[in-house]
Amino acid sequence: MRAKIFILAVSVAAVWGMIGFTPGIAGGGGGGVFQDLLPSHPAYQYVKYLLDRGIITVDPSGTFRADDPLTRGAGAIWIARAVQYLEGQKPAVDVKGLTQKIGSLEGRIRQVEQDIVQVVRELETLKNTVGSLNARVSKLEQQGPAQVQGLAGKTQLALVVGITGVVLSLAALALYFLG
Repeated sequence: MRAKIFILAVSVAAVWGMIGFTPGIAGGGGGGVFQDLLPSHPAYQYVKYLLDRGIITVDPSGTFRADDPLTRGAGAIWIARAVQYLEGQKPAVDVKGLTQKIGSLEGRIRQVEQDIVQVVRELETLKNTVGSLNARVSKLEQQGPAQVQGLAGKTQLALVVGITGVVLSLAALALYFLG
């Protein structure tokens, strides 16, 4: 058992030495846990392994922050969690970090609920507007044939008046030049 603990401590120390250039697990489109470590990164599988066993935890910001130096305190926590894991004990849970994440998620859920209520209101307004427009279109469709006949009559009358005006103008010109 001591050999396992020693190997684990050496492994953590080695990771500790490299940690300055190992970015975190990306949560962007790859389905990872951290926002700043891509699955293609060489350290990804190791970081995920340690995370799955509770040896390391997700930062409240959702990042691994691999470029930050590892403090002696954080290293001690990781080693203690690794020892607990090897001894069959469940590592301590980061309650403060989880509480912060839950609080953040609750705030986001409240905002989404408010947004949904607003969208429902806007949909009701749109539904009423569409209903009103449908009623107006139906009314216009019913009035359409009568209005078309009325427009046709007015067009005929305008044509007759226009032709009469042309004939009278020609007659006036004829009288002027001939008379």
